[in-house]
Amino acid sequence: MVNGTIRSFQLRVISCKCYLFTVTYRVAVFGGKPAAPVIFGEYEALYRQEIIDGVVMGYGVWRDGVEKPGVNFAGHYVVIRMSAGAPGLRMAIVD
Repeated sequence: MVNGTIRSFQLRVISCKCYLFTVTYRVAVFGGKPAAPVIFGEYEALYRQEIIDGVVMGYGVWRDGVEKPGVNFAGHYVVIRMSAGAPGLRMAIVD
């Protein structure tokens, strides 16, 4: 089933033009409402609000060149990019 719904996941067909050939594959992408992140460690607590804002509102979550909420990596991870000053970048990966 292409672009159908299976539970909270959608199947999407993705095409990637690589050097001399085109690769097409199906990916199950989570489409439900994300749960609030659970912050465990002391280090993660320093960035609690940035992580929550990324998951809930999409701040720092880039898909297709646009900042928007939802999964953006491997069908069920949210990768959040956070600024670390001019030359740096921090990232959080939320499952």
